[in-house]
Amino acid sequence: MAGTIVGLKNVRFALLTADTEETLTYGAPEILAPAISATITTNVTTETQYADDRALETATAIGATEVEFELSDLPSAVVNKLLGVRKNADGVLEYDSNIQAPYVAIMFEAQKSNGSKRLTVLAKGTFSIPEDAYETKGDGVSFQSKSITGTFVARTHDNVFKYQVDSDDEGVNATVIDNWFNAVYDPAASTGV
Repeated sequence: MAGTIVGLKNVRFALLTADTEETLTYGAPEILAPAISATITTNVTTETQYADDRALETATAIGATEVEFELSDLPSAVVNKLLGVRKNADGVLEYDSNIQAPYVAIMFEAQKSNGSKRLTVLAKGTFSIPEDAYETKGDGVSFQSKSITGTFVARTHDNVFKYQVDSDDEGVNATVIDNWFNAVYDPAASTGV
């Protein structure tokens, strides 16, 4: 049975420390925050060439991938690392006009209805400073989540922008599934090539 996506958890990020044709390195994955939802949209453009009064050929170009996570919260330690917002000596986050978010990889797990899971890595992107929204308590409590958006592109090293695997796919290396959150997936490391 194939299974349908029924959950989302274990959202992590890892700083991309080097991305050149020769070198690719990431920091250790860190927990982002408990996730409520994720929307991932890869921009694809298709053009058609017409000749002799008919459609002759088509060509497709893959652009940036837009990501939005709704999180239970966004802790200040994550804002510091993920968005590049500096903490001053008093432990206060300082937002200034020169903030440069670092490139990161994002990884997460989606549970499937058959008990297996879908694992995803987006390999290189940056996140924007999220909107702040607050609501007063009335007769009841209203949980206030935090949405964060990012733009992901292909890496310089190998032109990869995304990895995805279902744990119940035939022929999947079980070591890859077991180690998914230990480091950003690298096929060369898992196959020894």
